Amino acid sequence: MEHGGKILSLPVREGTVGIDLNPGTAYEAVTRTKVDELAEDVKEIRSRIDAIFWLIAGAIVVQLVLRAMGAGG
Repeated sequence: MEHGGKILSLPVREGTVGIDLNPGTAYEAVTRTKVDELAEDVKEIRSRIDAIFWLIAGAIVVQLVLRAMGAGG
């Protein structure tokens, strides 16, 4: 960046800078494991809910087609 004829430079960072996400205690490790398991359970429930939604949507479409053809009651 130029500023009044001078070039300004940002300081150079050495090494990896960031947050250490590794568990530091046994409690943190157990908690992380439980949270990961809970996330997997939520994914499974979400996929089951999606399947039920598509099953119901398909049944509605079939019912509409049958009624349009005069075959459904």
